[in-house]
Amino acid sequence: MDIINKISTSKVLGKLAVPEEPTAVMRIVGHISAYKNGSTSLGEYVKFVGEFKATNLLTGQIFFSPNAFLPGVAEDVAYAAIKSVPEGSRAAIAFDFAIIPSDTPTGYEWSVRPLIEQAENDPLKLLEQSIGAPQIAAPKEKATKKPK
Repeated sequence: MDIINKISTSKVLGKLAVPEEPTAVMRIVGHISAYKNGSTSLGEYVKFVGEFKATNLLTGQIFFSPNAFLPGVAEDVAYAAIKSVPEGSRAAIAFDFAIIPSDTPTGYEWSVRPLIEQAENDPLKLLEQSIGAPQIAAPKEKATKKPK
């Protein structure tokens, strides 16, 4: 277990070797109490402040930090979570991250799986319940040729 100044993909995973298959690489859980927007030559970012734990799923190494930088869509989800709670409150987050080989400049894309269920009073969940479940057609069976 290490206490580090920030949870980030490079701090937790080091330099990533792109796998041939989708690979689970990291879990981050924590409570966000504040955030700060910023930018670098690489683009804009959100620094989350609170209590965070990251686990490298390849090595089992565990990290703790009061700061976190989240990859991919997890940053957007966490930002929405902290913006939705009353000022002075904390927002809980929990994500599993995988890397998927792709034709991007890095050679991979992030796959993000939230680990916290939607609250019963979540506006999106309530909206979905009000309109009912979508009707999804069953897969069609392929026609098979009968032997002669």
